[in-house]
Amino acid sequence: MSTSLPIDEGQVAERQRPAQVQVSVLTTSGIFPPHGHQEAKSTDIVDEVLQKAAHALHLTDTSGWVVTAANRDINPTLSYAQNDLTGTVELHWGPRESGGGS
Repeated sequence: MSTSLPIDEGQVAERQRPAQVQVSVLTTSGIFPPHGHQEAKSTDIVDEVLQKAAHALHLTDTSGWVVTAANRDINPTLSYAQNDLTGTVELHWGPRESGGGS
């Protein structure tokens, strides 16, 4: 004898829907988007917003640039979730700072 419980389709859909993150990209050439944040799914690849930022800010050569968030390097080929980024995310994108010294 099997019993089945009613399925709440709203709860199932909520569990399957990826979380949202609010993203901004900060570069030495400007900020993208210019006001506020862009909404993205936690499953989106970080590089997607970097490419949008490069286009909007007219960046021509970003080879060798690194992206950081929360004071750590981020892998732009992975998703926000895979990079353990949630909530409001500020991506700092630019050339790696060279260490000076005396």
